Amino acid sequence: MSKTDAEKQAEKLKEAARLMNGQHDRTINLLVETVVRLCEEVAELKAASIRKVYRAQNAPD
Repeated sequence: MSKTDAEKQAEKLKEAARLMNGQHDRTINLLVETVVRLCEEVAELKAASIRKVYRAQNAPD
């Protein structure tokens, strides 16, 4: 029993949808990793700024 053209097209569409979902997952993962890295960098910059202010306030006169 051979598949009809409609069945073949439906399979192609299902496969395309599956691949797109996988691509979206990878894109979301990359975005999450980027946001995490940016948050870490902001935290480091804030810590450096706080240390700089602390040193300036506690410097000998």
